[in-house]
Amino acid sequence: MSKRVVLTVSGVIAADIREQIASGKRPRADYLELARSFNADLLDYAAARTIAGRTGAVLEKLGGPNLVLAYACWKVRKNCQAIVTDGEQVGLPLAALLKITPGMRPRHLMIVHVISEPKKTVFLDWLGVQSAIDRFITYSRWQQRFIEDRWKLSPNRVLWTPFMVDQEFFAPNRVAPNSSAPLMTRGQQTHGRSRNLRWATNLIMCGCLPPLPGNTAFDFGTSSLRPTNRDDANRQGGLCSV
Repeated sequence: MSKRVVLTVSGVIAADIREQIASGKRPRADYLELARSFNADLLDYAAARTIAGRTGAVLEKLGGPNLVLAYACWKVRKNCQAIVTDGEQVGLPLAALLKITPGMRPRHLMIVHVISEPKKTVFLDWLGVQSAIDRFITYSRWQQRFIEDRWKLSPNRVLWTPFMVDQEFFAPNRVAPNSSAPLMTRGQQTHGRSRNLRWATNLIMCGCLPPLPGNTAFDFGTSSLRPTNRDDANRQGGLCSV
């Protein structure tokens, strides 16, 4: 029997997500499309807590649900051909667990958002967990270069891919350009920069927002998207103009 491929989801997958997509209430989820394309099993917080058991409950108190997700991946590793982690918040602790575990391990592919932060670089600088990450998949060319240069990794281990977009959901005929309505309300600020990045990128790629002139990009770390320096934005994985 062939071993499985596991794809992590840093969150809880809504039970009716497919119905929401079919009814046009939300764009297609990247993890559903990825799982379909390489026949992966999805592992979210809820499933991870079931796998991790009492140990997971202790780990969650110490390090939060992403640590539980990493531990759950480690527990099922022997049944896996490959594990794809959806961000360094899961991938780095999983890589640390895989590194200290003797014996064969599954291939580990990690999606990278912003790995240049000191609290993350310590995993590679001091613990050397890059030896337990077979592929780094970045959304930012700056992050791609940073990984290659800092840890002397070959280009075939550090890949770049454009940020995903549901071109049907964000088609220009469905989203009015130059709308005066705010992209994010003040009450949505707690969702942070990742949500701003996702929506800004989607709107630009589909032509609902104009391309940015010169050396500018969207600052997606605020509640209202505004132009900022392109180099600074790209350094943080947030270059939205395409």
